[in-house]
Amino acid sequence: SSGSASEATPFVTTITGFSTGATCTATEAVPAGYTASQAACASVAITNGGSASCTITNTLNNATLTVNKDFIPNSGASVSVSVTCTSGTPSPASGSATEAIPFVTTVSGFIIGATCTATETAPSGYTANQANCLNVAISVGGSHSCTITNTQNSATFTVVKDFVPNSGASVSVSITCTSGTPSPASGSASEATPFTTTVNGYSAGATCTATETVPAGYTSSGTCNGAITGAPSGTGACTITNTQTSATLTVNKDFVPNNGASVAVSITCTSGTPTPSSGSASEATPFVTTITGF
Repeated sequence: SSGSASEATPFVTTITGFSTGATCTATEAVPAGYTASQAACASVAITNGGSASCTITNTLNNATLTVNKDFIPNSGASVSVSVTCTSGTPSPASGSATEAIPFVTTVSGFIIGATCTATETAPSGYTANQANCLNVAISVGGSHSCTITNTQNSATFTVVKDFVPNSGASVSVSITCTSGTPSPASGSASEATPFTTTVNGYSAGATCTATETVPAGYTSSGTCNGAITGAPSGTGACTITNTQTSATLTVNKDFVPNNGASVAVSITCTSGTPTPSSGSASEATPFVTTITGF
């Protein structure tokens, strides 16, 4: 009443002791990865001395999965995509995808209820959203799709200016980054209005360095560095401090012979401002001025 069958060797049985009008039904244990059509073997009429036959057809389960690409902003770049399934075999299992040409694979021999997941090697400078391609349910004969989105990383980097003492002056600033492209790459900064640039296409861990044209009469804290945090939207900042140069100049008086008189003294400098620029000096009390911004 049971046995095995293959395409080369069918299952054959002899039925004895049946009544006229009897029918027989053959069923199978459906092999994994196939869909069975057993209708031809349901209620097959048999006759005395007769030879009846029927056919059970097993069709390999097949489905297609299309992995679409979306770049923000649009791009002609391609990425490597791979597909794995809980059952069945994707063919091909990997390939490339672009916005214009998605990656398409055929999954064969899967069990009903199978799901497939598509992943990519995210391109440098982008953040990938692959959630839409996780555990995509597939069905026999079905055509399925999902989309992996790549958003270009974009950060705002700010260069803050600090003058000591405070000043309304502005300086020229330029930016370089370990990855990504600052736009604009240079501009001006003041205490009231820092320099701000947008860095596009940076990778995780990127840092930016700001340099300035040091204004005359000031010393600079030098280049400043800042890390970009966050993706696909990030921020970063650093501060350059300019301290006004300052020096003290003392004009001593010497009388020969000694004298308690005082004299008027005035100061001029090749650069910088003496404050005060004039005054009196005696042997007992020299004239002292502070020169700033030289």
